[in-house]
Amino acid sequence: MIDVEYKWVVLMVTTVGSFLTAANSGVVIIALPQILADLHASLAEGVWMIAVYQFVITILALALGRFADLYGRAKLYTIGYIVFSLGTGLSAIAFSGLQLILFRGLQGLGAAFIIVNGMSLVADAFPLHELGMGIGINFMASSVGSVMGYVLGGALVTYSGWRTIFLFIIAVSIFGTLWSHRRLHEVFPEFHKEPFDLSGTALYVAGLTVILLGLTLGAVTQILNLTLLASGFLFFMLFVFLERNLRYPVLDLGLFRNRQFAFGNLAGLLTHVSAGAFPLLVSFYLQFIRGLEPIQVGLLLLWGEIVVAVLTVLCGHLSDTYGSRPFVVGGSIIISSGLALFSFVDRSSPTTLILGIILLLGVGRGLFGSSNAGSVMSAVVPESHGIANGVRSTVNNTANLISVPLVTALMTIVLPYERVLGIVTGVPFTSEVEILSFMRAISFSMLILAFPSFLATVPNLAAKSRSK
Repeated sequence: MIDVEYKWVVLMVTTVGSFLTAANSGVVIIALPQILADLHASLAEGVWMIAVYQFVITILALALGRFADLYGRAKLYTIGYIVFSLGTGLSAIAFSGLQLILFRGLQGLGAAFIIVNGMSLVADAFPLHELGMGIGINFMASSVGSVMGYVLGGALVTYSGWRTIFLFIIAVSIFGTLWSHRRLHEVFPEFHKEPFDLSGTALYVAGLTVILLGLTLGAVTQILNLTLLASGFLFFMLFVFLERNLRYPVLDLGLFRNRQFAFGNLAGLLTHVSAGAFPLLVSFYLQFIRGLEPIQVGLLLLWGEIVVAVLTVLCGHLSDTYGSRPFVVGGSIIISSGLALFSFVDRSSPTTLILGIILLLGVGRGLFGSSNAGSVMSAVVPESHGIANGVRSTVNNTANLISVPLVTALMTIVLPYERVLGIVTGVPFTSEVEILSFMRAISFSMLILAFPSFLATVPNLAAKSRSK
C-alpha cells in the first residue's frame, strides 16, 4: 500500500540527488582551462576528467540495479551519497591530473548508486497512475542541474577558483546524505536473497568498457579501435550466453520478453543516439563558424534546457492520464525534425532560427524523456524496479556516449580526422573552402543523426501505451 506522505519525502530527497548528479556532470567543462593550467595536466587528461564521471555511471548502472534488488534501495542510495561526498572532497584537493581523474571516477561510482536507486525509490513509492508525474519532477531536477552546472561553475571559477566548485557540491551532498539516512526506508522490505552474479557482471563491465574505449580513442576506423570494438562484442556474446544459463543472472533476459519494456528501451537507445551530440555540434557551429564566445553559446543552449525542465513534469503528469504513446512518438518525431532542419543552416542563418531549433529540440526531449522512463518502469513488477532502471540508465547513457564519437566519425567523411581535431582544439581555418567544408561536415552529421530518432517511432508505436 502506498504511503501518501512518504511518496513526497522520496520525491524531495531523490530530486536533490538528481539535481546534484546532473550539475556535477558539467562543472568541470567550464573550469577545464583553469584546471589544466593549475595542475599542469595534458589535454588528454582533461578529456578524461570530463568523461570518466559519465563513463563509470554507464558501466556500473546495470550491476548496481541488480545489487539494489538484492540488498535494498534506500540503504544503497545513502551509500551512494557517502561515496559521492568522498569523491567530491578528494577532487577539491587533487594535486595532479591523474588524481582528479581517479577522484572524478569515485564521484561517478557514488552518482551511479544515486541515479539507479533514486528512480527505483520513486517507482516504489508512487502509485502507477501518478508515476509519470514523480519521474517527470526528477527529470526536471536533472535538467535544472545540467543548466546550473554550467552557470554555477562559470561563476565560481571566475570569482573564487575551480576548487570552490567541489566545495559547494560537497556541502549539498553532505546535506543529502543526512536527509536520505534519516527519512528513507524500504517500501518493499522483502528483497531477493539469491547470490550476486559476479562473473556476469565482470563480463558485462569488460564488454561495455572495451566498446566505449573503441568508440572514444581516436578514429573508429583505426585498427586498434576496430579490434577493441570486436573484442567488446565478443565479451557481450559470452555475457548473453552465460546469463541464459544462470539461475540468478545479473540481467534477467526475460525482462525483454515484455514488449513494453523491450520497445521502450529500444526507443530510448535510438532517440538518445540522435539527441546526445546535438549540443556539441551546435557549439561547434556557433563558436567556429559564427565566432560566438562560449558564454553566449551556453546562454542559447540554456533556453532549450528550460523547455525540457518544464515539459518533463507536464508530460509526465499528462502521460499518467492519456498514456505515454502520444508523447514518446511526438518527442522522437520533433527531435528528428529539429536535427534535419539544422542540416540546412548556413553561415548567414539568423540567430533567431538557431534558437528556434534549440527550443524545438527541447520540446522533443521534454515530451520524450519522462514519458519513456515512466513507460519502461511501469512495465515491470516492483521487485525488479532496480534492475529495470539499471537497464534503462545503461541504455540511455551508452547511447549518449556513442553519439559523440559517432558524430566525429561522420564529420571525418567530409573532412579528414586530423583537420577536424585541429579545428576543434583551436587551430584556425586555412581558407574559405575549409570553413565551408567544416560547415558541410556539421550539416551532414545533423542529417544522419536525424534518422535514429525517426526510426524510434516504430518501437514507440509498437509498445503498449502506459496510462491510468
